[in-house]
Amino acid sequence: MVLLGVEIEILLASRPDELEASDLNDFAELFSKAFSAETTGRFRMHADVYGYNGPNALVEWTVTDNATLDTNQDDQWPVEIISPILRYEVGYWRQDVSQLWDTLNLLCLADTNDSCSTHVHMSLGYEPWGVHHLKRIGYCVIYFENAFEMLAPEERRQNEYAKSNRHDNPRFLGKSDDECYRMIDACTSVSDIVHLFNNGEDRYFAWNFTNLLQGGIMTVEFRRGPGVTTEEACLSWVELPASFIQVACKMVTISDLNRYPATVEGLLSFISEFPEPGAYRPQNLATIFEGKSGSLVPTPIGELSASSQERLARKKPRDDLKGLMAKKFLRLL
Repeated sequence: MVLLGVEIEILLASRPDELEASDLNDFAELFSKAFSAETTGRFRMHADVYGYNGPNALVEWTVTDNATLDTNQDDQWPVEIISPILRYEVGYWRQDVSQLWDTLNLLCLADTNDSCSTHVHMSLGYEPWGVHHLKRIGYCVIYFENAFEMLAPEERRQNEYAKSNRHDNPRFLGKSDDECYRMIDACTSVSDIVHLFNNGEDRYFAWNFTNLLQGGIMTVEFRRGPGVTTEEACLSWVELPASFIQVACKMVTISDLNRYPATVEGLLSFISEFPEPGAYRPQNLATIFEGKSGSLVPTPIGELSASSQERLARKKPRDDLKGLMAKKFLRLL
């Protein structure tokens, strides 16, 4: 069983006469209350800009601030919308995401830019991650990294918040495929996997394993998704990592992977090989895979500019402090 958590960074402008707000906290409060009143979905919403201690904090949508988002115009509010924990297998998560967008579009106009992204957290439900699961995922991340790079929109390439796990990671830098696989094989604990793929405990990689250090039922996070403004795009960028993880956990050896080309076409065949009955919907991937082929070696980010370093310095303490998605998954422990 795979459980999902979705984080949507987005720019919202109130529709006329809907939400007249004086500041971001005021907007978040008004938006969450209006959402809860209008939604026909299973989950209500609350605001958490300066903290929230309500009774349903862990089982509702959350709207919060994000220090690294830039707006496109003066009437927009840069926010992050965080899902409750959703179940991948039964497919209800699609209804929940669809109902989020139905209600959001009633109240606001959605926009995005290069500062926005969509992150997907995945756990094995009540089953702790085993080292064998994480090794299989690790093999697949290395093997298909160039295919994922081809699928990623240009603004998500060379991105300091979603770095290449291989080409921006000193631990893998300059290593051949076989050397990378042997390094993965040598891991004997969850923390070994985390430190290998995240160069210690740096969460800002395309695949972030650092949440696993908080407990066995924590998440693997995919951070390469772009900002989205439609239900269709949101569903696609959740479907991709969720289905990939589902299949990766079933891989046993590198020989299993070698049956697929390390390309966009091979990645799609891989994802389609062992679909979860009633869960996997290949049509949701069409918008990502359409018109894409081959592979692309990630270009290393290199040294950050002074402004990028300053932005990262502002973001990290905020992420360390809030960790709202982690708190939602910790309730399972």
